[in-house]
Amino acid sequence: MLTPLLSNGLARGDILTFDPHAQNEAFNNTANSYVYEALLNLNKGKVQPCLAESWTSVPEGFVFKLRKGVKFHEEEPLTAEDVAFSINRALHPISQFKTFTAGILGAEALPNGDVLIRTINHSPVLLNQLAYLRILNKAWAEKHGAAAPQNFVAKEEAYAAKHANGTGPFKLQSREVDIKTVFVENPDWWNKANKVVNVTEGIYTPIKSAATRMAALLSGEVDFVPDPATQDIQRLKNNPKVKLQSGPELRVLMISLDQMRDESPYVFVDGKKTDKNPFKDIRVRQALYQAIDIKTLQRAVMRGFSLPNGSIISSETNGWSAKAAERLPYDPQAAKKLLAEAGYPNGFEFTLDCPNNRYINDEAIGKALAGMWAKIGVKVKVNAIPRANYFPKVLRYDSSVGMVGWGASTQDALFPLQSLVETVDVKKAMASRISAEFQILSWML
Repeated sequence: MLTPLLSNGLARGDILTFDPHAQNEAFNNTANSYVYEALLNLNKGKVQPCLAESWTSVPEGFVFKLRKGVKFHEEEPLTAEDVAFSINRALHPISQFKTFTAGILGAEALPNGDVLIRTINHSPVLLNQLAYLRILNKAWAEKHGAAAPQNFVAKEEAYAAKHANGTGPFKLQSREVDIKTVFVENPDWWNKANKVVNVTEGIYTPIKSAATRMAALLSGEVDFVPDPATQDIQRLKNNPKVKLQSGPELRVLMISLDQMRDESPYVFVDGKKTDKNPFKDIRVRQALYQAIDIKTLQRAVMRGFSLPNGSIISSETNGWSAKAAERLPYDPQAAKKLLAEAGYPNGFEFTLDCPNNRYINDEAIGKALAGMWAKIGVKVKVNAIPRANYFPKVLRYDSSVGMVGWGASTQDALFPLQSLVETVDVKKAMASRISAEFQILSWML
């Protein structure tokens, strides 16, 4: 369904990459979904056929029968080899889609044209995950040096980052980073008879300034803005020419604390680096938690457009529990006491890394948190940077404290749990995703 894409839209930050396995970020994934498709679709929590018209559970995993007559944008027919290549590509060590390949061992093309995806078990949620593993043409990828995903963390320049060859309803016509991206209708899309919108061209333009975005929308220069500033909501409601849609997200916004290392790179005690990481002490983590005035964040920063949450699972997700989402009370005095008991009566210092163009009011939230933590003696420097720089920074663990937004794309509670909760052997290579070495402080936006 293509409702987010209208004829001319804009937002704060740009699309990060068109490599479908390089960067797992919701906004980026949405842009890729106009061009690339998966074996299955997920619609209101229900798995539906897409490039696969049917599937069967077998002892080794699942066998998928591919839809006939599907072609890539450059006219190549979809084959089992393309599908197997794409699934295995998503399993590559530098892929950022490991959360969606959890439970998958590999894929292979069968002689009859079907595809076997080998799995650890037959978890029904695995089918939900497959809706986010998009398929690209094997020969095209190999021709353009894209047999492996772009190394987004290392900021690798790659052909597949600015070009695309999918099977989706739109083709990527042109790509000017941080300026403009143009999509045009795919006239040969296999599912054109069921297309639900009449868009033939989509132009996406990133504009950082909220005021400029709003002026463009109200003047009719653009048709759609996905992230209006909270202070502009009432103004939009009062404009009869504007249709405003809002509601809870599948995403939970969190603050992650580095518990993995004895010496965290941006933590200081008495103005000096320390080999005693404060975040390893649960009393410190709880102190920071209880110093957050969540109601003030909801009222003053988010203008009421947020839902407090004490869980990493969104209230819009299957498996959410109201009891598990109950937060500890806001209590700065108790927080100060906990810090003193942990050996930090005078507090300490750290840098909070956060994007300034990804989440609604992300930088403002970071600054508000810094002010709240200052009241218990913890000095925080807010390092707010564009998301194109932020994500590679935190993914290579060049951070002590970071802001993380995580959604349950599969619409099931297992997804954030298997994505965010794991243990890491620090003597080996670090994990490629946010893990249990971070204590989560969360509220839902």
